Amino acid sequence: MRVAGGGGYRNASELARLHRDVLAGIYHPSDTESVHATVAQHLLGPL
Repeated sequence: MRVAGGGGYRNASELARLHRDVLAGIYHPSDTESVHATVAQHLLGPL
């Protein structure tokens, strides 16, 4: 957030969404199956 500047805090910003997701992960962590699907999609691309 420091590198992106103030624009990173706008609701429309992808960086702001990712920041909220990371903070929410403390209270609602992903299950193992969800993590595997996310990593596979990132590495292999959408099916």
